This record gives sequence, C-alpha cells and structure tokens, in this order.
Amino acid sequence: MPNPDVLFALFVSGLTLLFLWQNVSRQRGKKSEPCTGVPEFLFHKGTLIHSNAPALAFIAAHDQNASTWVDLRDMLAPRFGDLPNALLSTQETLSFRDPNEKTGARAVIELNQDYARLALVGLEDQSCAKALKAHHTFRIAARNAPFPIWKVTKDGDLIWANKMFKTKGLGAIQLPKPKKNNQGVIRITGPESPTSKTNHFDVLSQSVKGGVVYYALDANAAVTAEETRQEFVTALGKTFAQLSTGIAVFDQRSKLVLFNPALVELFGLSATFLTNGPTLQSFFDHMRNNRMIPEPRDYNTWREQLTNLILGASEGRYREIWQLPTGESIRVTGQPHPDGALGFLFEDISAEVSMSRRFKSDLTRAYGILDALPDPTLAINQNGVVFFANEAFKSQWKADPESSFADFTIADLLEVLSSKLPQKLIGEIERALTKPDQKKGARIRQLGWDIHINRTSEQVIVLKLVQHQTSAQPQAHKKSVA
Repeated sequence: MPNPDVLFALFVSGLTLLFLWQNVSRQRGKKSEPCTGVPEFLFHKGTLIHSNAPALAFIAAHDQNASTWVDLRDMLAPRFGDLPNALLSTQETLSFRDPNEKTGARAVIELNQDYARLALVGLEDQSCAKALKAHHTFRIAARNAPFPIWKVTKDGDLIWANKMFKTKGLGAIQLPKPKKNNQGVIRITGPESPTSKTNHFDVLSQSVKGGVVYYALDANAAVTAEETRQEFVTALGKTFAQLSTGIAVFDQRSKLVLFNPALVELFGLSATFLTNGPTLQSFFDHMRNNRMIPEPRDYNTWREQLTNLILGASEGRYREIWQLPTGESIRVTGQPHPDGALGFLFEDISAEVSMSRRFKSDLTRAYGILDALPDPTLAINQNGVVFFANEAFKSQWKADPESSFADFTIADLLEVLSSKLPQKLIGEIERALTKPDQKKGARIRQLGWDIHINRTSEQVIVLKLVQHQTSAQPQAHKKSVA
C-alpha cells in the first residue's frame, strides 16, 4: 500500500500546479492569448524574463520550477541532451533535434548578445493538452477532496474553497492569516454545533503565486488522545498526591511533566519552580545549588551518568542512597522507559537507616558480650547452621565456624566436639539439638560436663559448653591397729 504521507505530498504538489495554472490562465485570459502555438521563452543573461502562454503551459505540465536557463535546460535534458550549459553572449542561432521524436521536435535558440530566445517547435499541442488535462484532473480532485482546502490572497481574503471547507463551516471562524515566514502546522477548532461534535484541524499552508493555499487535516484523534493523556496524568497526580514517596516524571524531552506534593515537602522545593517544567539537568542543578543532594566529588561525571540514563545507554535501574547534609537518607530510584521518558522516586528512609544502624550496634554489642564469656558458646540458626562462635570456643576447640567456606552445620559441630567428648555425650547433644519437641532447651550434666542448650523465640539455639574439674580420689581408710 502506498505511503499516505507520500500520496498527500503528491496531492499538494498537484494542487499547487492547479493554482499556478489558474493564475496563468487568468492572467493570459485578460490578453486573450490562447494556449496554442509554439512555446517560447525569453532570457536575459540566463534569467527567464518572459514566457508566452504555451510556454507557461509547458512548465505547468512538467510540475517544475523554471526561472533560469539552467532550470529549463535540466527540464529539457531527457529530450534534448545536447543543450549548452550556459547561454553565450554571441549572435547566432542554434538548433537541437530530439532523436526519439517522430514529429521532428526541435529546440531553437536565437542568441543576441545578452538576450536569448528559445522556441520548442513541434511541442505546442502536447504542452497545452497535458496542462489542460492536469488542470481538469486536479480541479476535480481539489473540489472533492475529503478535507477542507481554501486559497486566500496575500492579505488573507478568501479566493476559493472546496466543498469540505463549506461542509465543516470553516467560513464562520477566524482563519489563519498569511505570514512571510513558514507558519508550520496550526491547530484550529471548527464552529460549535448543537447537533454534531466540535471538529479540530491541523492546518498546513503552501505559498503559491498570488496567495496562499491552506489544507486542513482532521486532528480529532490527536485532540482526543491529548485529552485522554491529560485526564490520565490528572488521575495519576491525584493518586500520587496521597503517597509519602516523592515522584518526578520527565518526558522524552527531559522536561518535568508530573510531580507530587511529597516531592515539595521532602526537599523544600518551590512549587512554582516545578510547575514551570524544568529540564532534568536544571532540576538536579537546582537541588545541588540548594544543598538538597549530596555533593559528588566529580559532578560532571555524575551529570554524564544521568545523561546516559536518559539516552538509554545504561541498562537496568538507577538506584542510589543519598546522605543529605541535613542527616537524612533518601533512596533514589530512576527507571528509563522505551519511549524516552524517565521517572524518579525519592523515598525518605532515614528511620529505616537509623533502625538498621541501631540493630547493627546492638548486635555488635551482644557479640562482644558473648565473646567476653569464659565458656565456649555458639549460636545456631533455625536451619542448623552455626553463625556465631565466641573466642573461648575458637581457642579451646581449635575451630572457627565463621571463617568456614561452606556452612558449618550441626554435623560439623558434633564432629569437632567428638575430639574431646565421649560418644555417649555426643548422642545426647545431637538429640537435644535436633529433637523437635525441645522447644525451651535442655541441660546435660555428664562425665564432668555441664552443657546448656537454650532456644530463643526466633528458633535460635545457644549452646554453652562448661567443663568441671574432676575431684580428687578419696583417700583409702587406714587400717585400724589391732
């Protein structure tokens, strides 16, 4: 299927030809010069200064611009390939024949110093026929086009309009005025009607001789999509307004398009600054200048990393924890999207970080207390892995479970204990450690050992090994002297 954009471009070119031919016909009609005869062109120093009606029809039929000898030579090159590159300031007559033309068409150039006259002998009927046929075809196409088309003078006065222009009622609204510079695409809204929906159009313009031609393309789908998007963004904004996490969303142009109140409260940002839609770089620059982000050692490198994130050069998620000068901890998460948009989440985790630090401090203190105990003590998690052993155990039993490459399990522990403990006592310890009904723990006193096994509410087993000194053998009773 042909590309719609290409078809539209061809249609616009054809309509430009139509309006050019209308203008030629109108001008020539005043002088009663018919579109018959030999096409003749008059040049002065290589610039086209006059063309008769058949010549204008010839140019219009080829749908090309011709204002110099070079333009016309390029137009005639497929037929008369030997034409000179430039018109010399001499006085002579040159003739060039079309080798493929059965009718004997010739291009005759009469040179007279700075002036030159070109006559295309044998092409008069073809030129007018093609131009008239094109004129008729595009007149019908323009009149019945499925979108509004109209032509105005350079002052903005309406000259011509097609059927759809009248059907859509565009004559009742303020239309765009011609400007010297390219106007680009202009969006207009049609008249309101109680029986039909309001129509929106994207208007393109094309300058032609004697005025400007406008083409109004249906923009209802684009307007509906924009309204839907805006409603969606509004709904998201209402949802995000309830969150305590700061949110900033930047579009594919790196412009801030969405933020929530938590972002303002978290960093003390100005709502006016955010509403103006700063770019991603200016957003972070503003935060840096106001000491709202940690000062990086190499800020330019950090900005380059953000730029790479925007461009999609970096894969995966952008995730960092900022330690602010105020002492707060902010978790920053950035997620790039395939369409080039980028979202940032700013979460205050100061309480979480503080709790984690306190926990680590308490854990370090507890380990210190256990390390200070004179008796060998171990901690076993619910999976049966030894995760702590104090210095007394490491020293007396010559084993370090924490430095083991693999998990130091209960089986490994029993193997170490068997080097000093009898097998009967090893069996008792194994049952106490692995028996499911031992919820509170056990105490084993055998063969000079006092072994404490305690279970915590988190199913952690604390094992303490205490060895008692064996008492001296009692002295034998003295025999009584008879």
